[in-house]
Amino acid sequence: MRRTMSIVSSLRLIGIHPNGDAWHTLCSEMRLKGGAQMRVAVPISGEWASPVLDHATRLLIAEFVGGQLRERVEVPLLGRTAEERASELASLGVHVLLCGALSHELERTIEAKGIKVRA
Repeated sequence: MRRTMSIVSSLRLIGIHPNGDAWHTLCSEMRLKGGAQMRVAVPISGEWASPVLDHATRLLIAEFVGGQLRERVEVPLLGRTAEERASELASLGVHVLLCGALSHELERTIEAKGIKVRA
């Protein structure tokens, strides 16, 4: 239970609140990885989480080690095509993408790069 509480606290720090299937799946994956590193990307636009990845202008990248938040950075999302955006995520070392929605083409392209999509 202690590890779950630290994951909950860490996710809240980056603006992810404990509700919905995507959150629960991510939490489970983090527990399974144990002390391993995990980079999570959340698309943002302005000061809010972007509801659709296809239109996001920035990404919030949160790095977790052993379920604890280690680093939180914002980076511009410059790619326009599905391939460019998927390549950006891969080059940033993202393991999991959390977003509200995304096009089917973008989802398939991101998953082909080995990144888990939780929408």
